[in-house]
Amino acid sequence: MTRLTTEQRTLAEHFMPLAMSLVQKHGLKYLDVISREELESAALLALTEAAGRYQPYRGISFARFARPAIRGAIQDAIRKALLERARPSGALWLIVDDSRGGVEQVDAVEAFDALIALAPAKYHRLLRLVFGLGLTQLEASQVLGCTQPRISALLAEAIMCLQSDEPIVRLPSRRRMRRVRRA
Repeated sequence: MTRLTTEQRTLAEHFMPLAMSLVQKHGLKYLDVISREELESAALLALTEAAGRYQPYRGISFARFARPAIRGAIQDAIRKALLERARPSGALWLIVDDSRGGVEQVDAVEAFDALIALAPAKYHRLLRLVFGLGLTQLEASQVLGCTQPRISALLAEAIMCLQSDEPIVRLPSRRRMRRVRRA
């Protein structure tokens, strides 16, 4: 980090209440994971770095310039603390950003199972092979007894199902429809 000029130091000192208010707003619900002092330290470091990078001639207020950097530093400190806390137990955890700018600790296996449950049943085994076990599409095709391009197409369908609000319904082929009509 470069040395701050007197003006930059004054700017950072003047906006210390902004950093503390962001700690108050975004960090207090995680005090069971990380100490307030660590959050304040991360916020003040980000404030100081923002003061060093701030260029007033660009026409943006310092508060508007510094706020995202401070909030990001707070969230990074929380993520780091959550990861350190999860490591000793041996459990696999996901750190998920929520829509309000906070973070949430989620058990990765439970999240994966819940996600697969959202997909139509015909995709469950394929999703577990590719994303759960880490098999390549070629390896999954050998396990399932079909071609790699078919696996690719099925994965694309499964991902589309998971991304859309409504499940994709696949209509039977014309050939199969003819068989149904004759029967």
